[in-house]
Amino acid sequence: MPPVGAVATTPDPANSAVEGKKKKGSFALASMGLGVLSVIVGVMLQDKLQFIIYVAPIAIAAIVMGVLAMKTPRRGMAIAGIVLGVLGLGAAAALFATRYSIENRCRNDATYAAANIQQCADITGVTPSVQSTTPASTAPVTQP
Repeated sequence: MPPVGAVATTPDPANSAVEGKKKKGSFALASMGLGVLSVIVGVMLQDKLQFIIYVAPIAIAAIVMGVLAMKTPRRGMAIAGIVLGVLGLGAAAALFATRYSIENRCRNDATYAAANIQQCADITGVTPSVQSTTPASTAPVTQP
């Protein structure tokens, strides 16, 4: 018989199960928070390197934590985290692809670059040189 006031050293299986559920429940909350953050950051950042460094890991962490928290009472938060993680990754990937496409077009298509000088300068960081559209053969001839 243990003395009065002594604490039992054997863990209660019911309490350990509750503790495990609480830890995974916090995964659901973290998943939803990271999912929201990935959407916000994914829309704000459109640079290639920033996408790889910031958005992809945040969105992937949201998805993984959401999957780990699917068997908890906070299943709705886990689903929200997964959905927002996928949306953040998708939005960032779409913006990344659009920027990459415009950048290639600015570098490879002279007529597009000439028509969209400011946009191409903002994306590539280089102002395209605009050549004269008047061919040399149609230039006016001056008589001395």
